[in-house]
Amino acid sequence: MQRHYGNMLNEFTLPSKSKLLVFTANGVLTNSHKLVMGAGIAKTIKEQYPDIDSWFGKALLGSPRLLTPAVTKHNEDVYVYKYGVLRGVYKGQAIAALQTKLHFSTPSPLELVKQSLLILEQVAKGNYEEVHLTMPGVGYGKLPLSDVLPLVERLPDNFHVWSKRDMF
Repeated sequence: MQRHYGNMLNEFTLPSKSKLLVFTANGVLTNSHKLVMGAGIAKTIKEQYPDIDSWFGKALLGSPRLLTPAVTKHNEDVYVYKYGVLRGVYKGQAIAALQTKLHFSTPSPLELVKQSLLILEQVAKGNYEEVHLTMPGVGYGKLPLSDVLPLVERLPDNFHVWSKRDMF
C-alpha cells in the first residue's frame, strides 16, 4: 500500500480502465432509486460524474438478494443493500463503491470496512494496475484511524490510499 496526501481525483483527469477509482459508500437508495451520495468523497464523485448515483442504484435494484435489515441511529427499522464492493466502468472510468456503511446516518462498522476491503483486494487482483481510494471509515464513518490503519497497511503495493491531510 502506498500513502498519498492531497486530492485523489487529480489522478483521474483522463478516464482509465486500468486505474480503479474507489469511493466509500453506504447501502441506501433514494425514492428515485439512486445511491445516496450526499457527503464526503461520495458527494465529490457524484459531482464529478453526474448521474453515477442512478447508475449504481440500478445495479443494486437488480440484486434484491443483497437487501438486509438494519437499524438507523434513530432506531428506525430499514432495509439497505449490503454489497461490499460494487464496480464497473462509467464513461470510460473503472470505478467502485466500497461499502463502509449500511445506512448513511450510522457510523461505519469496522467489520464491514474489513470485509469490503477484503472483497476489493480480491476484485482488484490482476484486474487493475492501480487502485486509488481514500482512507475508509474514518471521516463521516467515525472510526478511529488506529482501527482502520492496520486494515489498509496490509493492502498490496498497487493500492494507493489517500488522505487530504497528514493523517497517517
